[in-house]
Amino acid sequence: MEPLTLIAPRGLGDACVAIPCCYHFVRQGREVNLLNAGRTNWVEHLPTLLPIGTKREGEIRDVSHGLSFHSQLRMLALVSLKYGVAPFAIPSEPWLERKPEFADVAKQHGLPRDYIAICPFGSQDYRRMSEEQVAAVAGGWPSVVLHDHPLANMAGLDLTGKTSIPEMVALIGAARAVVAVDSGPLHLSGAMGVPVLAVIGGTLNPYSFCDDYCPSLWITGKDSWTIAPSRVVRGLEALLEGSGL
Repeated sequence: MEPLTLIAPRGLGDACVAIPCCYHFVRQGREVNLLNAGRTNWVEHLPTLLPIGTKREGEIRDVSHGLSFHSQLRMLALVSLKYGVAPFAIPSEPWLERKPEFADVAKQHGLPRDYIAICPFGSQDYRRMSEEQVAAVAGGWPSVVLHDHPLANMAGLDLTGKTSIPEMVALIGAARAVVAVDSGPLHLSGAMGVPVLAVIGGTLNPYSFCDDYCPSLWITGKDSWTIAPSRVVRGLEALLEGSGL
């Protein structure tokens, strides 16, 4: 059977939401590759449950022009349509592994077992949390702040710009919960089944995600950084209580 290569847009989240489609084809007996259109090939760093390659070969299915999640269609249903998967590849359980050794990475950074991972910035400036929102979370729970570039004035354990991709994956996977804007870490958290509180503005329709990421809770405003810090705290409290954490 001819190998299959799926080409996702450039982001971490784009890779995460394509993986269930990859599994669908692997279970059919195909050799499957997943590539990102950008410089980073994210699947190389993700704890997949089935083998996924990173070659460009065989049949090519390219959706790198982007995906929009503003419709009422479930996120993974929309992705399945883009990649030509029917019936839709919508897992009933997490599709990335939370490895036991992730906890060792957290311990190396001096984090307790019940910490919160805060991912306050996305790929565009309008996807962000305010310093006050971050401080409100860090003031109530032991927290680590993660981003691929250094950020100023972050409360909690500030590891922004200080972690490798594998370390970032591990610190999200070992967290009690994640607070994130519309970003790759949000999708990574959902794919691993880490409880996730999404702090989002008008960049997406949260209802398209609710059935695919569980446990999750979504708080929205006109802009993510204008949501009152007290709402973020109440949202995290509700998420942890509802998750039995």
